Amino acid sequence: MAYSGIAAVLTLIWPYYLHNPETPIPYAFDQLGWPIASWIVSIGTLFGLSTSLVGALFPLPRIILSMAEDGLLFKSFARINYKTQTPTAATILSGTLSAVCACFFDLQDLVDLMALSTLLVFALVAACIIVLRYRPEEDISSSGESGEVTGLLAGVSQNRLTNLSDSADSQPSLLQMLFQRNNPATPKSGSLVTWITSLFTVAAVLFSVCVSFMADELMRGETLAVALLSVLSVVMVLSIGVIQLLPQFSSEQLAFRVPLVPLLPALSILINVYLMVNLRAMTWIQYAVYMALGLVMYATYGWRNSKEEQRMRGYIEEK
Repeated sequence: MAYSGIAAVLTLIWPYYLHNPETPIPYAFDQLGWPIASWIVSIGTLFGLSTSLVGALFPLPRIILSMAEDGLLFKSFARINYKTQTPTAATILSGTLSAVCACFFDLQDLVDLMALSTLLVFALVAACIIVLRYRPEEDISSSGESGEVTGLLAGVSQNRLTNLSDSADSQPSLLQMLFQRNNPATPKSGSLVTWITSLFTVAAVLFSVCVSFMADELMRGETLAVALLSVLSVVMVLSIGVIQLLPQFSSEQLAFRVPLVPLLPALSILINVYLMVNLRAMTWIQYAVYMALGLVMYATYGWRNSKEEQRMRGYIEEK
């Protein structure tokens, strides 16, 4: 509401097509003959940006610390300084990386990378909401009464091997699962939802590419473009319809449950994917390079040393 209110005021006091996109608020006050207000806003902006930058320095070292404690990064980054009680090594690493990026990269590239990573996280979270909602009760109940997402993910991982031992004959067929939302979810229905969610995501990516790069053909009403868009739309609608008919887990232990599942998360996936598709190609190339580096790190070190992998190995040995 604050952002929308400021935008409304700016467009009312000065025409939107005459604004300076770099500094719209100070520029508008200068044009109105209010230089004092322009200086006040500029100084306040500096304080706000400085506060935001300093605040952004705190989460990254803690993220590195948590990843190191889980075994995904080197254990040295999990050490806590005795005097300051802060992760010194993680702080030095994050500060150095931030300084290097600020010195050698263009601001627009950094902003686009941050936007791409944020949109990707939002889309993944939306997909996980659908998958977790349709997991079997035994997968979700192991999270305890706290209802935390971390507990849910831990419960799913812990029961992954248990579900493999379930007999396929004891599970209902697809036709029996449909139109029976009041029945408890089963490993078979949960697996089906995972595959359908993946299908919806692929269709959403193709739909976004079609809308973004075939806009002229769609405006001219070319048969191939319209047919492709129609097929993808039908696939997405049918995917959501089939998921809607499958049973959800009925646990009431969660403190909050996202409403309108799977429709709302599906819309979130589609919107975020569309925004990602419209980012610059250079942003995707840079992000692919960073992801490749991260995957190499995970494949060579994190995978074998993670606590989750060690827990799964211990579970297998016990069985």
